[in-house]
Amino acid sequence: MKYINCVYNINYKLKPHSHYK
Repeated sequence: MKYINCVYNINYKLKPHSHYK
């Protein structure tokens, strides 16, 4: 899940309140 983890990190940095959990 490296790809998902990377996307999650990017989304988290861009939007801390991202709904991608």
